[in-house]
Amino acid sequence: MPVVMLLLGMISTIVIVTFALQNGQVVTVGFFDWRVEASLVLVIIVSALMGFLAALFFELFIQIKLRYRLYKLGRQIKQQDEEIQRLKREIGLAPVSAAKQQPEEQSAVADAAKRDL
Repeated sequence: MPVVMLLLGMISTIVIVTFALQNGQVVTVGFFDWRVEASLVLVIIVSALMGFLAALFFELFIQIKLRYRLYKLGRQIKQQDEEIQRLKREIGLAPVSAAKQQPEEQSAVADAAKRDL
């Protein structure tokens, strides 16, 4: 996959540069009240570079967002694993200690276990 992306990037660069070099006349670029005369080659290359940087910025933003979500889910899994281990210990200890308890205490332990689940 990285090789394909590299090839696509190289092909697009070659196409943009070839197009820019074949269109070398001077053009006027306007943005609101701002006007500048520049070579079409320069305008095309700067526009392509700005588009690349914008795409890179948005991709970086998405990657950071996904990594944070992955981190949070990892923490949640760890907490749930700890909870499972705690409940397993409680369940594992309940039959051993249940024989020694009075019936009222056994009912209280069962109610507490149901509440925790």
